[in-house]
Amino acid sequence: MIKVAITVSDGSEIAFDFPESPSEINLSQKVDYETQYRLLLRWVHKHIEADTFIENRAYYLYMVAKVISEFLNLEINDLMKLDPGIDQDEHGELLLESFNESLKDKKSFIGKIDLDSFENSMLIIYDNIHRVINMYEATLRYELKDNFNFSYKGKNWQIPYIHKSAYNGEVIYDKLTTGQSIEILEIKRKAAGLRATMEEEQKDKTDDYDPYGNIEYTEILSTIALLVREVDSEGNLEQIPLDSNEMSQFLRGRTVFFSQLDMQTGLDIAFFLMSTMLNLKNLQKTFTSSTQ
Repeated sequence: MIKVAITVSDGSEIAFDFPESPSEINLSQKVDYETQYRLLLRWVHKHIEADTFIENRAYYLYMVAKVISEFLNLEINDLMKLDPGIDQDEHGELLLESFNESLKDKKSFIGKIDLDSFENSMLIIYDNIHRVINMYEATLRYELKDNFNFSYKGKNWQIPYIHKSAYNGEVIYDKLTTGQSIEILEIKRKAAGLRATMEEEQKDKTDDYDPYGNIEYTEILSTIALLVREVDSEGNLEQIPLDSNEMSQFLRGRTVFFSQLDMQTGLDIAFFLMSTMLNLKNLQKTFTSSTQ
């Protein structure tokens, strides 16, 4: 981490720790960032099409500041001093018309903003968030065997094993237990169901609200909680519960436990998951074909 100081909307400076690599970013930070970033892209696209982007420049900076505040876990008012009288929608976002009315008032917080200076300050941090997130590269676990294990909250853990076959050099993924396979498919099924429901609910809505961030985070974290195993002092892996009720309870507790996992480790496990899920789908197709 490095200490960074920036000038905020009222001309004062705030200092905070900024990550230098994906291993210093929590997985939850990445998901929060991507959720807010999608909102920003949709807003920009809508106002460029309507040719109203330039006249709403101040609101654009508010949206950029929201992306930054979500990523750094700061309050939006830490970056952009907002007047308490601005109206909000049902999701807590400032309404554009009310925001612009406040902007016209030179006595308001927003009305006093030096937009050029504030934009420069925000975009420097915004660009660096992009840069550090895009530094992520999937680590193939067969390259360094030491990478099969990692420490988290004072305990040792093992990421599902990936290695190269000595025979033909093919990448091989550890087989999941039946219980793990069933739970993973159930996690995916529930996430797909929630997405479908929310897509239906959002069809006739005109706001820019993005409801999918929490689903994505829960899906990734639940899967990580299921796949990673604790390693004892003798190198033995913990046993996953076989009973379905015990498995559900185990998964709930482990999901909370891994909620502060770093982005590098979390996405490496997700990389394993993508390959595993392809194998599971192929197995399902094979089974279905053989029973018809």
